Formats: sequence, structure tokens, C-alpha cells
Amino acid sequence: MLRSLVLVVYALALRWPPPNGDTMIKKKVDPRRVKIVDDVGAKVFELVDKAAKNAIEDKCHFFLGIPGGSILEMLAGTSPEWAAQTTVVWVNHKCVPLEDATSTSAKAKELFLNAWEGCKIVDLKGGPDSIAEANSYDSALRALEMPVNFEGGP
Repeated sequence: MLRSLVLVVYALALRWPPPNGDTMIKKKVDPRRVKIVDDVGAKVFELVDKAAKNAIEDKCHFFLGIPGGSILEMLAGTSPEWAAQTTVVWVNHKCVPLEDATSTSAKAKELFLNAWEGCKIVDLKGGPDSIAEANSYDSALRALEMPVNFEGGP
């Protein structure tokens, strides 16, 4: 579900990096495939909410990968009923201390995760060594034993 919204957003966004340096959209998008969403944040949460409920019904747990950026703003102020059955992982994160105001973790906690009671967060260590952080986080994610599909994704 969330992938569908992301595809819609990308269908409307500029192709980056543009192959010739031009920032105009050259490829025509079939208008029947584009759905205009007035409140993207509400729609994103609606899709996440539905995916969470389906995952919990099927597998008793929901794994949510969050990239940071505007997605954090879109989840701001939410406190879903399924939070205690959710594990949040970061898709990307700056190599800064976790309490640093620019860290994805700190931003997410302030915007919504502090209200997600019982939610498990797989955080990085917050160190300056990006290789060590990546290796440590990889180990932490593998330890979760997330169910995966045939393509290797959750």
C-alpha cells in the first residue's frame, strides 16, 4: 500500500538525477495511473495504518522501516493502537549521536515515537564511525529475524 503512494509521488516528481541535466519531466505519465492526494500526510498514515493492521492480523507483528525526512512529519502526532506490536527500523540515518537534534531517531521520537507506547525501536549506536555503525545495525536487523518474502524483503 505505502509503495503505491510512493510510486504516485515519484510519478509526479522530477526524475533525479536527470539524464541530461534538464529538470523538466520528459516522460508522460498516464493520468489514469495518477491519483491526486490532497493531504499526503494523512494518506501516508492511512496506508501505514492499514498495512500495520494487516501485518498484525497475519503475523502478529508489524515491522516499519522509516527513511526519515518528510515521512517523519507525516507521522507526527499519531499514536496508533498497534504501536505495541510494532518494531521500527531506520532506512537511513545520519552518523551523529542519537540525541543530536539532526538525528532521525531524535526527530522521530519528538514528533511521534514517544507517543507510540510499547513500540520497539532498533536504534543505531550513535557513533562517528559509519562503517562500525553500518555493521552494528546490520547485525541488529538480522537478529530481528523478520519474516521475508521471496524477493528478500519483509
